[in-house]
Amino acid sequence: MNSDVGIWMPLYIGDMLAKVTRLTTEQVGAANLLMWDYWRNGSIPDDNQTVANITRLSVAKVKGLKQVLVNAGLFVIADGMITSTYLDDLKTQATDNKASKSDKAKKAAEVRWENERKAKELAEQQALHEHHSSNANAMPEHMQNECLGIAQDMLGGCPSPSPSSNNNNPPQGASADTREKILVDTFAPNLADVNVRLKSSGHKEIDATLMLKELARFKDEYSKNSIAYPENWYLGRFSSWIMTNHPSRQPSSKPSRAIQAKTSGAVNQNWPGHDTPQPIQDFDEEAWQAGFAEDGLL
Repeated sequence: MNSDVGIWMPLYIGDMLAKVTRLTTEQVGAANLLMWDYWRNGSIPDDNQTVANITRLSVAKVKGLKQVLVNAGLFVIADGMITSTYLDDLKTQATDNKASKSDKAKKAAEVRWENERKAKELAEQQALHEHHSSNANAMPEHMQNECLGIAQDMLGGCPSPSPSSNNNNPPQGASADTREKILVDTFAPNLADVNVRLKSSGHKEIDATLMLKELARFKDEYSKNSIAYPENWYLGRFSSWIMTNHPSRQPSSKPSRAIQAKTSGAVNQNWPGHDTPQPIQDFDEEAWQAGFAEDGLL
C-alpha cells in the first residue's frame, strides 16, 4: 500500500449512501471501521474474532455482518481473506491523482525556474551591452569636449560686430569645457593683455581709466547671464566690446596724402642744372599737422 494516501480516504457521500441503504445504524458504523482498517492495513483475515475486534461487535453479530457487507458491494470474501475491490479502486484513483498533481507541480516549478533563468541572463546581457556602449562612447566624447573647449578660446578673441545680447549666449560645447570657469563678476583683466588683443586686431591701445570704465559696463551687460566661462572667453569678448564701442585704429607710420602732396614737389623735382634732387630745406609744421587732421589722427 502507498503510505502517501494511507492517512486519508476519499468519501463519496452519494455512492456510500446508495451502498448502506439497507444497513442498520450499527452495521453502518461497523462497515466504516472495517473499511478504515482495510484502507490502512490491506486485506483482512476471514476470521470472526478478528473482524469482531475491528468492528467492536460480538462474534455472533459478525457472522451476519459479513454477508450484509458482501451483498452491499463493499467487500469480497475469498481464499480466507476479506478484500474490497471498491476500496482498491478508490486508492488507485487517489494515488494517481496525487502523482498527477505532483508532476504538474514539478513541471510548473521547472517552467518558473526556466523563466527566472532566462530573465536573469537577459538582464546580464543588457547590462554588459550598456557597459560596452558606455566605454565605446567615452573616448570620442572626451575628445570632442576638448576640441570644443579649444575652439571656444580661439573664438573668444574675434571681434564682434555689436555687443548685442547674442554675445551672452554660451558657445557650443561651453558646458563641456573642463577648464576652470569664472563668473563675469570676478573677471579682472590685465591692461597689457587687453592691449595685446587690441593691437593684434589693428586697434589702438587704451589706458587704465578707459578700461575700468568699459569693464564696469561690460560686467553690467554680461551679468544678466549667470553662466561661468573661462577667463580667455571673457577677455576675447571684452576686447571686442572695446573695439565696438570705441572704434579706432593705430596711427600709420606712412605720411598722409596732404604731407606727400606738400613736399613731393621739393623732393622729386630736380634743380636746374643738377642731376640729383635737392633736399627739403624747411619743415612745414602746419602742413604736417593739417595732414594728420585730414586723416583723422588728430
